[in-house]
Amino acid sequence: MSDKQFGDQLDKDLKIEEIKRHTLLESTQQGKLRVIYEFVKNNITWNGYDGKYASDGLKAVWERKKGSAGEINLLLTNLLNAADIEAYPVLAAERDFGKIDTTYPYIERFNKTVAFAIADGRQYILDATQENCPAGLTPFPLLGTKAFLVDRKIFNIIRISPGTSYYKNSITIKGVMDTKGLITAEANVKSYDYARQIRLDEVKKDRRRFINENFEKPYEGLNVDSFLVALPESDSIPLVQMVQYKQQLNESGGFVFLNANLFTGLEKNPFTSSVRFTNVNFGFPYNVIVEEKIKLPEGVKVELPEDKVLVSNDNNIQAVRQVRFEGGELTVLIRFTQTTTLVTADAYKGMKEFYKEMTDMLNEPIVLKLPN
Repeated sequence: MSDKQFGDQLDKDLKIEEIKRHTLLESTQQGKLRVIYEFVKNNITWNGYDGKYASDGLKAVWERKKGSAGEINLLLTNLLNAADIEAYPVLAAERDFGKIDTTYPYIERFNKTVAFAIADGRQYILDATQENCPAGLTPFPLLGTKAFLVDRKIFNIIRISPGTSYYKNSITIKGVMDTKGLITAEANVKSYDYARQIRLDEVKKDRRRFINENFEKPYEGLNVDSFLVALPESDSIPLVQMVQYKQQLNESGGFVFLNANLFTGLEKNPFTSSVRFTNVNFGFPYNVIVEEKIKLPEGVKVELPEDKVLVSNDNNIQAVRQVRFEGGELTVLIRFTQTTTLVTADAYKGMKEFYKEMTDMLNEPIVLKLPN
């Protein structure tokens, strides 16, 4: 905290009058925090480096409008404190950097500095290099990790969790199938919280790859005709993806087989190894809902599968599938929830078996007999 490139920078008056004008318009600490966080994100460009220090000082960072993660987040901490918001620098080790062993206090085990703040009694973990992560959503690369809060009096190891936020996708599909088993449909996908952040990152980075990985590649015979994405104008609005597609179902002996498990990300069991030596750190809980309505041609006969509900032994994972056929319309409901974010290596076998049973259930085809 006495280092000229770290703690000594936190008390400097940077005289950024523009921020003061914006914060004067906010009556709450949370409002001021969001304004300052967005101001730093929008005005300082991340140079791609992590880092813990501000080697040239925060004034230089502000003047050149570019800096490392350490410089940007120390600047953020400085500005929050200047607005009378309790804020501290935090040494963090991102998920892909490596796990912290708290019995060996090596500073090299942390790869960057982020910010911890308390506004109107609410705690925030902030990293202003995360372009699509709003204040209030803990950055995904930090979930499930341990970090070190740096302060002379209240220094402490803290565990970073997602709080009440989920990876949430709400998917609605409406379509029509012809007498040859060709489905023409439109899907509307609303992504919230971590699904919103991760998908925003992906679609901005490579739109074509995003479409292929999420809407085409996992599904046999499916081709996207049109893809529109509505970039959210505020943090409270989900990322909306509108997809028009065609899918030719496999036909055999006058029967076609419809797999209604679309766009869930649950097409395959991700756990294939027979042995696991480390814990499984999901980072966040999941909430995925699919509501699908397909109008079938007159004369089609449907073999309805049984409704199924799978619940893990610890009640932390649940998968539901319901199928109905009324008035010539096939309706499918899929719901997946997972509240646990960390599974120990000892519990890996049970989780692997549950995921296999779940993906088999979700992928069970609905058998349709086409009209002659």
